[in-house]
Amino acid sequence: MNKGKYLLAQDAISGKSGKAIATINGRVRELFEIRNLKATITKKKVEFNAIGHMQTQHKATGATGTGSVTYYNITSEWAKLMAEYFRTGIDIYFDMIIINEDPSSKIGRQEVKLERCNLNSADIAGFDVDANFIDATAGFTFEGCDIQHEFNEY
Repeated sequence: MNKGKYLLAQDAISGKSGKAIATINGRVRELFEIRNLKATITKKKVEFNAIGHMQTQHKATGATGTGSVTYYNITSEWAKLMAEYFRTGIDIYFDMIIINEDPSSKIGRQEVKLERCNLNSADIAGFDVDANFIDATAGFTFEGCDIQHEFNEY
């Protein structure tokens, strides 16, 4: 690894090197259509005040996992999941594994499993006369996560 005190450019992970794999209704599928994906955990905090201390303190009382994806609109899968719920009220939960790995980097790979993902919204139809490609977006929540493989220490 780099013995200096800075990150070498060759070890930065390329944003184009990611991939996502979803298990939806028992079917495992690599999500080739995804252009970008972000999953975030946000703590829920409450304010706490104490006599003799002028500053407001904060205590974590839980957390929420949310995410978003933008994808090339070349599959009906996302729209079908939302349309099924819209039509029947039956909700679908699925797991997703996100892998960041750049073969030119010594950092290695990170693999994160998002558990019990559930769509909040998904574009189901549209067009854009000025676009080169049709894309769509979906928002989701997740109820569990596990870092199954960590990046190497640099």
